[in-house]
Amino acid sequence: MTASVQAAPTDEIKACRSNLEACEQSIHAAPTGKIQVLCGAALPFACSELIDRYAKEARNEGKEEPSSERPTVCREGEPTYDEEACKLEASKAMQAMMAATMSSKEHKPLPASRLNTLPAMCLGNDSAGLCQKVADQLWIAGRYAEAVPMLNRACKPLKDTAACDLAKQLVSIDEKALAAPAPDALPCGHYVSSKGLLSEPTFGDRGKVKTNFSTLRARLENGLVRIRHDRGDDFVLRRLADGRLLGIDTWNQYAVYVRDGGPSTCAAPVVYQEAELKADCRPGEDIAACCKRGGLQGCNGMGHKAALAGKWSDAVKFYEPICAANVRAGCENMVAIYGRGGDESAKPAVEVICAKNTEAVACDVADVTNWSAVGMGHAMEDAMRNLDMNE
Repeated sequence: MTASVQAAPTDEIKACRSNLEACEQSIHAAPTGKIQVLCGAALPFACSELIDRYAKEARNEGKEEPSSERPTVCREGEPTYDEEACKLEASKAMQAMMAATMSSKEHKPLPASRLNTLPAMCLGNDSAGLCQKVADQLWIAGRYAEAVPMLNRACKPLKDTAACDLAKQLVSIDEKALAAPAPDALPCGHYVSSKGLLSEPTFGDRGKVKTNFSTLRARLENGLVRIRHDRGDDFVLRRLADGRLLGIDTWNQYAVYVRDGGPSTCAAPVVYQEAELKADCRPGEDIAACCKRGGLQGCNGMGHKAALAGKWSDAVKFYEPICAANVRAGCENMVAIYGRGGDESAKPAVEVICAKNTEAVACDVADVTNWSAVGMGHAMEDAMRNLDMNE
């Protein structure tokens, strides 16, 4: 499809145009082939739906659909029922749910064959919303310079004020600006941007980043500045040729960061030891037994179970060996429950692990954690919850 050539008015197109409201309402249930035809006929809502489908395909590629059936070991009254095995399955499901909650917000880019069709959708329709959606997908795919003209069209002639606001700061984002060599050090100093959740980061010693809401840790990875935050994800910045930083993650999409003072030299970051949490429970093994023999997967499940039951000190003890094994999630789970129910055992436990090895991931977590703020926040949550229960 091109901007100047539209599909011939087939019966499907004529029927849609004869009742646009009904056509738009039914577009979500239409087969992809029909949507492609309607998109080619300059019907922007069809193009928007088509892009959503492309994005869903990309997200689900290689994933299995979750089963809604109860595991056979959890079907009471059937010969396959096994209470202990069912508990293990429930623990696995709980861990999967928690992992999904903390999963990355970085969208998967569309295949090039899909991306190449998108600009014509914007140029062939008078829809600012569609052009914005096209720009978003190009941005996700790292085709930043191609996304800017889409925002410009949404701004002028389509007069979308939000798009104009974005396009204004991106006016100099072209191939030349993007041709910066990969940095060999993290940024240093204070940066500001009028967009993005990470509005005023200050990069300091050892990769520490003070933000408007907390202290985080930055690292260089594949030429990009990645800043780990508390949702199991990273803020991701790319350096431009003139030293500015470009926000390319979901939280800071389209943000342009300009240096605004602060320190000119910063100490290099520490490389902390990290390990993955492996599935080390034996098939059919109870998570308590798994943890007792040193299986971290079992201890993780037991920690979740204790936390859900409000047994905070028990949860800390289960998460502690995971943190000691340099699994970041174990240390972060200890931080997450610090101060719950008045229990403060997590802080000294993390500090003991760090004291034994200054390169342990526990040191990284402890160094960027404001324990007082975490504890106070949890105490306030507990107080509000008790107040609600007593009303």
